[in-house]
Amino acid sequence: MIKYCFLFILVLHCRLAFSNPVSQDTVPVNKGIYAGLNLSTMGVGVTVTRQISGRWDFRLNGSYFGYSYDVHKLDKDLQGNARLTVGAIGGNVDFYLLRFLYLTGGIACNLTIIQVQAIDANSVTIGDIILEPADIGTISAKIAPGLKIEPYWGLGFNFRRTKKLNFGVEFGLFLIGPPKVKLGATGMLTPSANTAQEQIIEKNIAPLIYYPNVSFHIAYRIK
Repeated sequence: MIKYCFLFILVLHCRLAFSNPVSQDTVPVNKGIYAGLNLSTMGVGVTVTRQISGRWDFRLNGSYFGYSYDVHKLDKDLQGNARLTVGAIGGNVDFYLLRFLYLTGGIACNLTIIQVQAIDANSVTIGDIILEPADIGTISAKIAPGLKIEPYWGLGFNFRRTKKLNFGVEFGLFLIGPPKVKLGATGMLTPSANTAQEQIIEKNIAPLIYYPNVSFHIAYRIK
């Protein structure tokens, strides 16, 4: 009787083991190679993901977005153009804590830059002298991240809709470093575009060393 009980327990144990195998491959949901699209605070882009092992993925990312704005809408006394460009190209390694939850880290080449060029919208009268906008001159400014190659850390959620389609959201931070400023000017404004003025602006915006990233993505298995 004891022999039959032992045999029964052994068979039951084997059956449970084969029906519920323990493997790292069961942790993540994104098997194989996935290609997808993402929408983030770095713009619109594409992503290619390759599984390294049960818990590890490697991703290549690229995103870009550009927007121009009329300076005259901000200040009626000025005319010109302001342009914001955001974007990044980089790679990430993801570590899955759960089937849908992962930590990520990587590096990126930041394409973000702010450019402004403005000139007086009206002439200026000083006594009997009338100064036209072209005589006064133009002023330009360019602001870029302090680091061209930047580290990135984040936390993400990846969900499977079907066997080949998944979607998710990611929250992270780029370490961009203290922003750098470059000034330019023409005409009578030329002396104002100097190193001392650039350093004053850089000091005022120096605390902005992080850039937040919120990304929504959808991907399809291609292999």
